[in-house]
Amino acid sequence: FTSTRGNEVDRNFSVLAKLFKESEIRTVDELIEIVRNAPFVPKAICTNLFYTFDWKLFIMDKFAKTPLEHHSFYHSFEFVSEGGQAKFRAKLYPQDTEYGPETGIQLIK
Repeated sequence: FTSTRGNEVDRNFSVLAKLFKESEIRTVDELIEIVRNAPFVPKAICTNLFYTFDWKLFIMDKFAKTPLEHHSFYHSFEFVSEGGQAKFRAKLYPQDTEYGPETGIQLIK
């Protein structure tokens, strides 16, 4: 992974922030359309979780056994799909070149 990935994420969030500021978002559908049509690649995939009233109950059995801890100490994050699994890596400072841990932390079963 290159160090530019974090810059791309920052740029994409800046693009979204600008679009949100320029728009009057009145509904969830309008928000989803803005995100889907944002000018970056790859395009965002938006899913509305209709009728999910108890989010914690819905998601808890989908998490891996390894809990995410101390993640607030890091300033740059990376979520990647490897072998069909979502992996989390982080680095302390944006200018650091390596994300860790190398194996990634599996957050979802």
